[in-house]
Amino acid sequence: TEELKNMPDLQAVILQMFIMTIASQIFMGDRSKRCLICIDEAWDLLKSPQMEGFIESLARRLRKYNGALLIGTQDPSDFERSPGAEAARQNSNWLITLGKSSDAINTLKKKGIIPMDAYKEMALSSLHMEGGKYSELAIYNKSSGAFFVLQLKLEPFTAMLTSTKADEFEAVKELQKQGLNLVEAIEWLINHKKAFKENIQQGKGVKDAIASILKNNMNHLSTKLTSTQADEFRMIEELQKQGLTLLEAIQWLVNHKESFKENMQQGKRIADAITSTLKSMDHHAHS
Repeated sequence: TEELKNMPDLQAVILQMFIMTIASQIFMGDRSKRCLICIDEAWDLLKSPQMEGFIESLARRLRKYNGALLIGTQDPSDFERSPGAEAARQNSNWLITLGKSSDAINTLKKKGIIPMDAYKEMALSSLHMEGGKYSELAIYNKSSGAFFVLQLKLEPFTAMLTSTKADEFEAVKELQKQGLNLVEAIEWLINHKKAFKENIQQGKGVKDAIASILKNNMNHLSTKLTSTQADEFRMIEELQKQGLTLLEAIQWLVNHKESFKENMQQGKRIADAITSTLKSMDHHAHS
């Protein structure tokens, strides 16, 4: 709904469609199938009259339909803003909190969301995150009273996939524009994370940071190339002159390496070898 925030009329229609779809699939569907509905940044959706009532209905009824509701918000006080939000909190058996702000702890204590004692208050106050390594969280079960603190550790791919850092998010999008799929873009960024961070810290934009890393990598490779590899290196440069990005040029070479190699063995120049390969592709396409 991020793109719809400035279009409230359209947002209302989309949310209504969203509600009808879920209601149809869950409340009138097969109860033998388990379902989990996750609502992130719920504080924003709870301001919508349609969503507030719907979330309250989910919180009260979902268990009967073999379902569960997961609501994410940045502050426990968000659940005080409306009856629907309060109903969602009261019908939740589990609470997971990552924050340690005094305001959040006071809300949990004041509202009795977590029956507080010295140990729990100290544990909540000690929660912290080590960027890129782990994040601590407290879990409380209302039925049993169980309370424990854990560390959430993600392997690099999942951490990058779920990253909300603006630079990393934009870098993945930029790499996709340059021809990589989502998995390839994430893996590339993981492999070049240190260099990317250094370029960003130097004040470069995301696109320039990526270009700088690619250029440095190519310059490094060019000093260690065999004669055959040198042809490939020059071919990539030629393809870039013709309008392809570096990643697109490399992908093109990977897809047409054998044809390019045959043309070079016939004594053709780089530009002519590319032209010949393109003509061959066009001929096969028409035949």
